[in-house]
Amino acid sequence: MPDESKMDDTTPTSGMVSAPNLKQMDVSTLRKFIIDAQTLETKKVEQEKNKLLSDFRLEAAKLGFSVSVAWSDLPTPEPDFKAPKKTKGKAQAKYRGPNGEESTGLGRPSKWLTDLEAAGHKREEFLIPEE
Repeated sequence: MPDESKMDDTTPTSGMVSAPNLKQMDVSTLRKFIIDAQTLETKKVEQEKNKLLSDFRLEAAKLGFSVSVAWSDLPTPEPDFKAPKKTKGKAQAKYRGPNGEESTGLGRPSKWLTDLEAAGHKREEFLIPEE
């Protein structure tokens, strides 16, 4: 086994494959790498499931049992990560002021709108007509 004090990130060890430097990959190469890795993971999971089922059937047969299981009958496990939340995007403006200022009407009212209301205007005067 190599001397660990002399190893760096690119030094292969027995039975291990050195990892590619992801930081140096361009976007298209990185995306292809990810797709290839996901495809390989799917194949390996399938192989491991089949081996597990085979081993289980063998052990059950030794005890006089027969096992009939289809993987499609079993629930799919949840992934270890959560997908990012989808954003709804920017809210459309509901009010437009005399100088082109806009406000969505959500949250705290804009200063230009409160100033105009304080001067005697009504908020409805600045409603943007629906199309």
